[in-house]
Amino acid sequence: MIQRLRGFAAGPPPDPVEAASLLRLVYLAVFGAQLLLAFLVGALLASLVPGTGAPNDVIALVLLAVAVFHLPLGWLFGHAAIHAGGRQSALSGVIAAGVLLSIPAWFGALLVLSGQRAMYLIGIMSVVAVGYALGFVLTGVAARAAAAPETPTPTPTPTPTPSTAPSTAPSTAPSREPEEPSR
Repeated sequence: MIQRLRGFAAGPPPDPVEAASLLRLVYLAVFGAQLLLAFLVGALLASLVPGTGAPNDVIALVLLAVAVFHLPLGWLFGHAAIHAGGRQSALSGVIAAGVLLSIPAWFGALLVLSGQRAMYLIGIMSVVAVGYALGFVLTGVAARAAAAPETPTPTPTPTPTPSTAPSTAPSTAPSREPEEPSR
């Protein structure tokens, strides 16, 4: 995978199918790693904490609302990074989207640790699933941006200003020749 990433970043522009497969693999790796880490940390903390807390609807709703807030946040940051230009920006946009769209899994771990009701856990799992789907769609956008031929930006030629431009017209101003000193 590392060789494919190097070829993607430094080689010729990939075709859209190749770019999509690589970017989706990167997104899956980032998203899956975040989910796995949230699950492992949640399981570790659950084993260290002697009991679960009492369900609290306010805490559960706040965690669910913040998780839902991360969906447009992940989409917008990922989309902005993808369209910054180039294959590297497409790759970094997919990585950013994978991290931001998987953050609701951490809120799910907090819901489990605080002993919230199953309906809130189902809500968080739905938010995580929607986040994965949004990121999957975003990888298609990134693949099209990465496969687009990179046109080098032309360097602008400086336009001469009137004071520095060479004059091609005959001068109509009287010329002053230095006067000879009088004796």
